Amino acid sequence: MVEVILGAEFSTDQIHKFLKKRIQSRGLLRRRLIESLTVYPPVWRVFRRVRWESIKENGKRVEPCYSLLDEQLAGCVTDPNELLLLWRPHYASLPTSSLSEPEQFSRIFLTDESTLQNTIHKFTEKRYMAQLTLSAINPSLRHIQSGIHTAFGAFIPRTPAQRREERELIEEKKGLQSFLTASTVVTNCPEGYVIQQSVQEERIGVRTITAEYSHIETGLTRYVFLETAGVKTLENAQKNGHALTRIYSLNSECQKRLRNTLNSLDKPD
Repeated sequence: MVEVILGAEFSTDQIHKFLKKRIQSRGLLRRRLIESLTVYPPVWRVFRRVRWESIKENGKRVEPCYSLLDEQLAGCVTDPNELLLLWRPHYASLPTSSLSEPEQFSRIFLTDESTLQNTIHKFTEKRYMAQLTLSAINPSLRHIQSGIHTAFGAFIPRTPAQRREERELIEEKKGLQSFLTASTVVTNCPEGYVIQQSVQEERIGVRTITAEYSHIETGLTRYVFLETAGVKTLENAQKNGHALTRIYSLNSECQKRLRNTLNSLDKPD
């Protein structure tokens, strides 16, 4: 038995009708379709529930936080910013159901445990370093900027070096704060929480629908993924799948692994 997150059941006709509306076309008065559509059978993809053990900045222990990580693709991604696209924080609060293990689970390549743990560790380490660096940058920036607001600050011009230092600190802070905010969203851990430990828990299946759009003239393809976890409409399934659609467009290793999964399925419609 495996745990899965269910959503509404959609018929083949409903799925095709929804995806056909997203075929690109050309022309104003007489619109002409410039793409063909291939819809693959839905596949249960594997995620891993991750538990975060954290403390506040004052050292007080807090309740664990949870998120889900795409276990199939975790071993393909090394860029921490791309790794943000593999988390599904809102899936962590959705109820799961037990199903007999789908036969296709055995055909999905999963990231080995040590690589998975190493991927999670690098991600949490970058988050911690962002917290640590921001705690050092903020006082330095306040010190530089405090002179501007003093009684004599307006009459004492700052040197080019001081202005350059301020600009560099602001830019560094912007990048670090952006990553910290994003990591807060995907881990469900508030910004002030310092993650002490990550624990890999059970695997959870999420049903995914894949649409392949091929340009009729150039042969170029684009993919759109829909994840049906907890949804009632295909529009929301497309929103759920936006992160997967994005990482597929960015990362060639993710493309290879997903293509291998799709090629193992029955002939698409």
